[in-house]
Amino acid sequence: MMTHFKDKVDNKATAMDRSFIIAEHTIFQKWAFASGTKSSINGLGMLVEQAVVALDFFSNLSINSSPILKHYDR
Repeated sequence: MMTHFKDKVDNKATAMDRSFIIAEHTIFQKWAFASGTKSSINGLGMLVEQAVVALDFFSNLSINSSPILKHYDR
């Protein structure tokens, strides 16, 4: 349980969980919302952007990540 952090979360904070769960919020994100934060993001964007960089680096294949991120945007 993360209740000892509750006094450090306010409604201006954004919670960022590096997990790639798409269908639902993670336990951490649910806790952050219950503790007062108004926004939360998961790690999917980071994963997609890392894949774009890797494709470009290893194969000189440049792709636009925007359509991929838009597809998974909740």
